[in-house]
Amino acid sequence: MDNNLSQQTTPIIDSKIALTLAGNKHELARELLSLLIKGLPASVTAIQSHVMTHNLIELKLQLHKLKGACSYCGVIRLKNTILEFENILKQQHTDRVASAFKKLEFEAQQLTAEALKLGAETHE
Repeated sequence: MDNNLSQQTTPIIDSKIALTLAGNKHELARELLSLLIKGLPASVTAIQSHVMTHNLIELKLQLHKLKGACSYCGVIRLKNTILEFENILKQQHTDRVASAFKKLEFEAQQLTAEALKLGAETHE
């Protein structure tokens, strides 16, 4: 339960981290976030597909890619959720994979909503 409380108090996007990683260039930070948001539906769909087919190799690869993108954009909560998901896979808790995906899906929705509030572009 403490972990859920910690996750709720963690910002969805840490703008300071995002700006630092973008070399203090606001436009670059915004562009990186926009790219993440644009690719997020496809990433979540791919992860869901690998969960459903039990393709752990591709699932781990997709999680790793998304975690990296989150890291470069200061997207803290989704990154933490992916870390938890990866730990579930490492510990072979197959009974927790579906709930881990649901949490990832929820955090992806929260990220999209937050990005819209911040004015990130979500379409071409």
